[in-house]
Amino acid sequence: MVLGKKILFIGFGEVGSLSASLFNSFFTNCHFFIYDIHPSIEGKILDFSHACVMNSNQCTRLNQLSLLDMDYIVYTAGFSNQYGMPRSSVEKENKELIKTLFNDLKLDSKSYLITVTNPVDKVTKCLIDVLKAPSQIIGTGTSLDTFRLKYILSYKLNVNPNDITTYVIGEHGQGMIPLWSKTFINGKSVYDYFNETQLNELKEELIQSASQIRKTEKATKFGIAENIVQIVKALQNNEKTVLCLSIEITESSIELRKRATCVVLSYPCEVHSNQIKISTDFDLNEEEVKQLNKCIEEMYLA
Repeated sequence: MVLGKKILFIGFGEVGSLSASLFNSFFTNCHFFIYDIHPSIEGKILDFSHACVMNSNQCTRLNQLSLLDMDYIVYTAGFSNQYGMPRSSVEKENKELIKTLFNDLKLDSKSYLITVTNPVDKVTKCLIDVLKAPSQIIGTGTSLDTFRLKYILSYKLNVNPNDITTYVIGEHGQGMIPLWSKTFINGKSVYDYFNETQLNELKEELIQSASQIRKTEKATKFGIAENIVQIVKALQNNEKTVLCLSIEITESSIELRKRATCVVLSYPCEVHSNQIKISTDFDLNEEEVKQLNKCIEEMYLA
């Protein structure tokens, strides 16, 4: 349980408001701040404020954006891609919004900014470029894709998701890469269950997960909102949790043949004790390195 933290939500739409509600359920004695210029959310904020009282939390709406003295900042503002369009279709608009919102602002030295807005890896890079605080800015990245892959595998094999170990890296989008070499079900390799063709079909099902949800929903929200809470809980925990997050990759972190200035992509990270660092326990095989290099080239060098 997180106690006595100041948490700012920038954007109070589908994902922002559900995330705030989950935070209110899990955490106590916290002060939630909301920044969203849309007038139609006044009733939603009042409703949320009433809920906060039940868990000894409080809520304040900001008329002017400030990042100072915040422990965690959850960024969900921006434009959503239309159904059937890739996440990258709103990249330009969301980068321009970031430059407008965060112009002349600075992060407090104790703050972590967690971004959800798509395309999340590119948006995370933009936030790092603007705020100049790479060690304090992360994106949810492919952590949600990892949980989605666990669901798919557990459904296909009728096993408990807790008995599955798997990771998805690269881009939260078409460039996502399931690490099949690090995927185990009940201690056995995924290759004992599926052949290469089937693994490719599983990957495509994973990539299409969001589109499947959005056939009937305006946005994917339950999974990503829970994901945000899991990240903050992991930061507060003393025991190491490995999550695949959008993070700046430096020369000293992982060795890749392709390199671009300030590469931000999703990679397994060790999260605990209010620290986030790239895990050094993941030796990718030759095919996975090839796919990751291709991902970087398409994201940053094309």
